[in-house]
Amino acid sequence: MTASPTPATKTIPAARTLPPAVLWAALGTIYLLFAAWAMGQWIVFGRLDLRAGGDYALSNDRKAVLWAAQGAIAVAIAGVITWNVRQCRRERRLTFDAALTIAYLTALWIGPVMNLGQHGVLYNRYLIHTPSWGPYIPGWRSPAGHQQIETVLCSGLGFIAGIVWIHVIATAIRLLVLRHRPQLTGLRFVLAATATAILISLPLDAAWLLTGAFAFADSLPALTLFADQWYQLPLYKMALTAILLGLVPYLVWYSQQTRGPESAILRGIGNVPRRARTTVQILAAIGLVHSCLLVFGPVNWLVSLATHGQTAGTFPFPFDHP
Repeated sequence: MTASPTPATKTIPAARTLPPAVLWAALGTIYLLFAAWAMGQWIVFGRLDLRAGGDYALSNDRKAVLWAAQGAIAVAIAGVITWNVRQCRRERRLTFDAALTIAYLTALWIGPVMNLGQHGVLYNRYLIHTPSWGPYIPGWRSPAGHQQIETVLCSGLGFIAGIVWIHVIATAIRLLVLRHRPQLTGLRFVLAATATAILISLPLDAAWLLTGAFAFADSLPALTLFADQWYQLPLYKMALTAILLGLVPYLVWYSQQTRGPESAILRGIGNVPRRARTTVQILAAIGLVHSCLLVFGPVNWLVSLATHGQTAGTFPFPFDHP
């Protein structure tokens, strides 16, 4: 007696999931579309109007400090771009540092988010500035939004300081932490990196604040150095800036350095067609950096609402303050 043949079992193909690199790149694409929408309307409706200086009651010393600060940022931007170009030419590919630099440069549209719902950061009108494009960002609201400004170098293009900050944090952690604990990994490494980033941010933020280029509009006096002065330094804002602008991108950068190019936000990029990998890398970096920066405004707003932040009484410079 012949056994009846066993019917063939149909194999159901497994559902294909998009690799993390592609998902981060998709998020970066969304951010660029938002940027194009906001900045495009801002330009079309004639709000692009560069201004600098003015008949303000500033001492010559203060004017010199402000121009020196802007000059330092311009030199830093040129230096970072030159360094990245040389690095890419030497390695004959777009490096992850270059992708992060592009991400920080394209983050200029996020500047007004720092004042979402309130006056969080005030900029000195003596700097090179232009009327804010905040009113053209979907969902953006802020008191007297049409009177606010964005500075070209101290906010806008100044976000490129993020890539410098990553390497400052990397150097500090290498000297202060990894030299003594080279095997430190996991949560302990993250905690050590967080403490290091915040500690080195304090003198850097204080020095930048004292130039008079900007001021923190409100604060919680119990968590603020020099509360109610124009140079008040809210420690929680400083810590939040250190974490979002530098630490999180540093941890991703460190993962790239220690675990290889297909780690963190670029996991699965090897499955992407070779001709599209550079684009995916750039867009994924934009997705990461812009996400970090976009968190600052809403979190700062919620903290102020929950704790009734106190606005500083006087500002001796022509700040963007209606």
